[in-house]
Amino acid sequence: MEGIPPGHYVVRVTVNGRSMRKPVDVGAGNVTVEFTPQPAPSVSGKVTFKNPDARPKRSMYVRMVNQETGFAVARALEADGTFEWKNISVAKYRPEISSAEGFFAEQVSVEGATAQDGVIDVVESAVIRVNIVASDETGRLRGFVMRGDKPVPAALVVLAPVKDSPDSAAHRGFQTDSDGSFDFTNVRAGDYHLFALESTEGVEYAKPEMIRPYLAGATSIHIAAHQTLEKDASLSLPASQTVP
Repeated sequence: MEGIPPGHYVVRVTVNGRSMRKPVDVGAGNVTVEFTPQPAPSVSGKVTFKNPDARPKRSMYVRMVNQETGFAVARALEADGTFEWKNISVAKYRPEISSAEGFFAEQVSVEGATAQDGVIDVVESAVIRVNIVASDETGRLRGFVMRGDKPVPAALVVLAPVKDSPDSAAHRGFQTDSDGSFDFTNVRAGDYHLFALESTEGVEYAKPEMIRPYLAGATSIHIAAHQTLEKDASLSLPASQTVP
């Protein structure tokens, strides 16, 4: 590779489905990077259920979401709740549960790797064990976005947890239908901020720092497990602006 500006880089090499990486500092001269092949990292684990009587009737998957690319690899749970990747690429991943019935990963513990804010650093030759406690404690929220007595279609309704979470799946967005209605299903039980935005350009609602200016106009709500809450959402503008 020629013409690389000086700086700190991470060199990543992928060979036969295996990925290796090494940090390197590039200066004014040439730099040689050597890789020593190592065994591919593996990830295995088990999912248990917070409520043993509440088990999925359909297939459940464990997903490892690459925090750099956003892509995920998935494994269906075996009958005993176990899962395994014998060969997984080197990267930082967030483990998630995918279930049509609304189950989510409430607790995650990791052995054999470092983890921060639910993100696992998978390095070369690591043998990692992930234990997940799945919960079905979800509820439903539905309502309308109105301006006076007129519905506001195509508005973005945002449901953001009161306690900031680095997990993007904890933040929810819904674009209202032609009658101004919205319907959030399988929402994790807890306390949330609820608001709507008519102009959604450049709004990344899954990032707490991006939605903080809108919280002054938000409504505080509580989603209870296995219950439906009906609540309308108000249009919100950044705190520096005044709602007309």
